[in-house]
Amino acid sequence: MSDHPNVDLVNAWFAALGRGDTGAAASLVSDDAVWHTGGRGQFAGDFEGREAIVDSLDRFGAATDSITDDLHAVLADDEHAVALNNSTVTRGDETLNQSNIFVFHIADSLITEVWLSFRYPYENDEFFRA
Repeated sequence: MSDHPNVDLVNAWFAALGRGDTGAAASLVSDDAVWHTGGRGQFAGDFEGREAIVDSLDRFGAATDSITDDLHAVLADDEHAVALNNSTVTRGDETLNQSNIFVFHIADSLITEVWLSFRYPYENDEFFRA
C-alpha cells in the first residue's frame, strides 16, 4: 500500500531541509503560505509568504552548528498532515533535544500553512537566546 500523497509531500519537505536545501523545501510551499511557531524567542511568531518562511528557516539554520531530525510519524488526509519528530540541535557546546509537532494545511499539493509546537517551548527560547 502506498502512502497518502500528503505524507509524501511532508516527507519530501523534511528530506529537503535535512539536506540543507531550503530551495527545494520552498518549492513545496505556496507563495502565500503562513508559518506559525510557538514560543517567545527570536524564531517564534507568524511568518507570512514563502520568502518570509524561507528567511526564517535560513536564520534558524545559521544560528545552529547542526540539526538532526528524527521523523517519528507523518499522518495525513486530503487537507492536512501531522508530523511528529524529535530534533537534536547543537550550538557551540550546547545541545537541545526537543520533541516537536508540525501541523500542515495542504492545498493543490502545496503546503499552505504550518503550525509548529515544541514540547518545551521555553527551553527552545532559552537555547536560542540572543
